[in-house]
Amino acid sequence: MFKKLLLGAALSSAVMSAQSDNIGFEVGAELWRTTMTGYLDVEITNVGQKPYTLNIDLEDNLSMEKNTSGRFYFDLYHPLPYLPNISASVNRVEHSGNGNPPVQDIISGANIKGLTLDINGTINLNHFDITGFWSPIDNSLIGIDVGITLRQFDGKIDFIGQNDYVRIPVTGKIDNLYALAYGKLTAHLPLTGLSAHLAMDAGYNFDSKNSEQAFDLDLGLTYRTVLGLGVGIGYRYFDADLEAEAEAVDQRYDAKYKLTTQGPYLSLSYRL
Repeated sequence: MFKKLLLGAALSSAVMSAQSDNIGFEVGAELWRTTMTGYLDVEITNVGQKPYTLNIDLEDNLSMEKNTSGRFYFDLYHPLPYLPNISASVNRVEHSGNGNPPVQDIISGANIKGLTLDINGTINLNHFDITGFWSPIDNSLIGIDVGITLRQFDGKIDFIGQNDYVRIPVTGKIDNLYALAYGKLTAHLPLTGLSAHLAMDAGYNFDSKNSEQAFDLDLGLTYRTVLGLGVGIGYRYFDADLEAEAEAVDQRYDAKYKLTTQGPYLSLSYRL
């Protein structure tokens, strides 16, 4: 029994050493069918006689359309000691919606009854990730990656609320930078080409005065051929608190967003 344990440990060590001595890469694309929920708050001070808060709930006040988003990524693996492997990805996320809520439901302090506000808008949450990660365990059965992700948002909002008496355009750029702790667990089913993974990013932005958080969870199943081609299915949940400057009624104000995007995805990849 002891000899079998030693043999198993030796084989496992050989597999890990063989993999760590190789250089390789993986490139892939995902089609993500997403829904978006959450809200945005904008303080507006030059409409009427007193300041108002425009609060738009994406579930209660708008009908946000489902959309097909995309993700493209490239992973580089190398045998250099201490230096992290690198993963880079571009994420395209955009949703549009419209609604006709009562004015008093979305403008705090507005004592107006019987009037509604036609709202049309778009939220763009495009972001770029670069991750440095290490693989302390990487063998034919289990893989564990740990590292740090830098996430740069390059998105925007564009809303217009109007009726016969008022027109409130709200536009703004979302360019927050976040540092996220990264972890991934991969389990392989030997001789089948099948693997399952659970990946997570979680952390905060670099603004000490307005600390906002982001959370990203990815659960997936992949089948990979001996030639390196892989197809997969999964589910991704992405939550972000954001604070950015918005322009409303020709003036600039602070805007806060709490947005959740989630849904299933299909993936196609190649690994060498």
